[in-house]
Amino acid sequence: PKPFTELAIDTNIRLKRVEVMNASRYGFDPHERTDNLTFVACVARDNAFDGFTIDFCSNVTLIDCEAYGNGRHGVNVVTGSYGVTITNLNSHSNGASGLTIQTGNLEIRALTHDITVLGGTIHSNAVDGIVVREAENVTIGGTAPGQGVLVEGNGRFGILVEGAIGVAITGNTIQNNTGGTGSDSTEVRVRGYLQTHLDSDPLNDVFEFSSNVSISGNTIGSASGKVKDYGARASDTNGFSFASDNTVVFMAQRFIQDLSNVSATVMPANQVPIYNGDNTITGTE
Repeated sequence: PKPFTELAIDTNIRLKRVEVMNASRYGFDPHERTDNLTFVACVARDNAFDGFTIDFCSNVTLIDCEAYGNGRHGVNVVTGSYGVTITNLNSHSNGASGLTIQTGNLEIRALTHDITVLGGTIHSNAVDGIVVREAENVTIGGTAPGQGVLVEGNGRFGILVEGAIGVAITGNTIQNNTGGTGSDSTEVRVRGYLQTHLDSDPLNDVFEFSSNVSISGNTIGSASGKVKDYGARASDTNGFSFASDNTVVFMAQRFIQDLSNVSATVMPANQVPIYNGDNTITGTE
């Protein structure tokens, strides 16, 4: 649209087999606003910041895309974007996360929402595999064949959820991620988030709990025998649920730890680790 006509939007754009590399900032960077945007088999590599930035866009589809060697995130869905479906993404070897779904510290608009991630591999990124921060109605994986995401070999958490609402993590394989330090030695981390609005006034800060986060039907652990304290760890979370059929491959001492300020549907109120009967721990010492 013409500059300064903020109600105008770009619409109905399709890119297929386009590669962006070595850009001084971003690779693909559709900005506010773009609607009905499709990427098919596109590649973003070796760009200074993000490979793909989906910024205040709606009804976006990424299919069979690859992001690697970028200075920050492989894919960054941000600034109130919604209706985004990412299928069979291969995001690896990026300087921060493989995939970040967030709203952004400076935003006063609606949360980034209604994001679906199906299939693909998120691996070998410097920090986290997948980050969900200040976003709503996010689905990672699914129960149908091919819908689960392989998240492995990332430098900290496999999946990090911070200050998010309505996150379903289902049918994925989350393994061999480094984990955090100390009590954050875990594959999946769910916690609150301090929204600072990027200013120096602490009176503007808002602490946001995560809520309605479910983890079900995943394989969580280590294929290499590397030991971490937890398969998943939660704090500052309302409505935290472990459903049936999670499998913990031998590497974790405990599967769930109930920490401060957690309300959960399958954990007791006291702060002790539990083993849910529907979850399976495999392996030998």
